[in-house]
Amino acid sequence: MTLSVIGAVYVWNERSKASALRAGILRLHHDTLGEATARYLDLRNDLTAKILDAATRVPIGRADRQLKIGGLRASPGMYLRIPRAAAASPEAIAEAAVAATPDVIAQCMGLAPASAVSFFERGSFLLPGWIAEARESESVLRLRVIDDELARRVKRDLPSVLSFLQSRWFLLVLEHGRRDHEPVDVYLWDLREPEPLLEARIRSRGALLSARIRTGEGPPAARLDPTNEHRSGSHDCSIGAQIKALAGSPVTEVTSAANP
Repeated sequence: MTLSVIGAVYVWNERSKASALRAGILRLHHDTLGEATARYLDLRNDLTAKILDAATRVPIGRADRQLKIGGLRASPGMYLRIPRAAAASPEAIAEAAVAATPDVIAQCMGLAPASAVSFFERGSFLLPGWIAEARESESVLRLRVIDDELARRVKRDLPSVLSFLQSRWFLLVLEHGRRDHEPVDVYLWDLREPEPLLEARIRSRGALLSARIRTGEGPPAARLDPTNEHRSGSHDCSIGAQIKALAGSPVTEVTSAANP
């Protein structure tokens, strides 16, 4: 057998292996994950559209008469806080969402929504762009890496994605700047409806006090850190208290950190 024939057989074998790997990856991604993928993309596109729309609005400071903040605890929801300037495109929103840092606004409201940071990050393997490389690659080595990664993502991230798909409401905070004295735009949606239940532009009135805030509808908020002046818990709880007040649910108790 000549070298050229041996080379041709090797290339054919590699292509056959690549074809089989690719078919398995695409079958898993499109068939087995098809329903979850469709639902995830629908929700992700809906959240993105709401964020893009919110960034073009000037919130008028209103809340739906039927809105009860405490009632949100009975159903799953999501929360996201990103710079308003980042809400310029789907790509910019996704990048800002993944880079977002935790805060306690929702907790100060007595709520415990899932983080939309994880929603954007953990569901990324369901995006069309993620699987495009597998569709186009001829490298057996690279396809094996993709196959292994897909198996890991299905085991690690799919349960979280399925949990996110149960969300019924979405709380969004758009920052006008990175300092506490700058306002934020707050929106709350029932995810079954296009228009927000609540919209407001809020400026923190927080003071750096060693305190914990308890509401009549939920557990006490996180302990405030008086050493953290920038985006401190006290400022977050000031924002949360104003959101609750707009919806007709004022803070009813304040206790000191020393006697929680």
